Formats: sequence, structure tokens, C-alpha cells
Amino acid sequence: MSKNSKVKSKVTDARVRRTRDRLGHALLSLAHERSFDEIKVKDVIERSGVSRSAFYVHYRDTTDLFLGVVDDFFESMATHLDRSGEASERLVPARELFAHAADMRRLVGTKLETGGFPEHTGIIREHFARGIER
Repeated sequence: MSKNSKVKSKVTDARVRRTRDRLGHALLSLAHERSFDEIKVKDVIERSGVSRSAFYVHYRDTTDLFLGVVDDFFESMATHLDRSGEASERLVPARELFAHAADMRRLVGTKLETGGFPEHTGIIREHFARGIER
């Protein structure tokens, strides 16, 4: 891979990360105003300032976006524990997890109560399994 390819890849990755972050922040912001079932793709793209086509490059729908947010959260927790040299034997940063859960309560509360987001559990299991392996 040439040096220019590496630079271009980093720029592209940064652009992708910014787009995904903007969409995720828009979803969370909207979740403080209404239930998850009331949030439409149109609302997310208007709030984020991201184009409809850019949304669909990354996600199928708002549920897919939510699962991406969950996955990103657990990945960031794992990265934080690795970088901070967490010396405890804990499998999950409980304080951080519960703070995040409280933030997400309105967004996911009714969906989880009705059995929505079965993929959510799989994502959490995968991250815990990787944490145990490490």
C-alpha cells in the first residue's frame, strides 16, 4: 500500500467515523424527546445534517443505527479498559455501563420490554466474550 493510500484511508476512516458519530448523536438526542418507535430515518438525517444517501451507506434503518451505537459503546468501553490498564478482574466497567443504560432508558425501555432488539443481547455477549478472552 502506498503512502498516499494510507493517508487517503485515514481521511476516509475519519470521515466515516464523523458521519456515524453525527447519526448516533442525533438518534440519542431524539430519544430524549420521544420513544424509539416514533423516531424515523427522516428525523435522524434532519437532526444530524447527514444526507439520506450517507445514512443508507452505513445503516438500513433506525434499529440498525441503534445497534451500531450499542456496538460502538461496548467497543469504546473495551478500548478504554485496555488503554487505562484496568487492573481489576471485572468483565465490564459497571459504573460506565449503568450510566450509559440510564441515558438510553427512554430510547430502549419499551423496545426491550416488548422483546425488541434481540440483536442487542448478541452484541453484548460478543463484547463480554472478547473481554473474558483478553
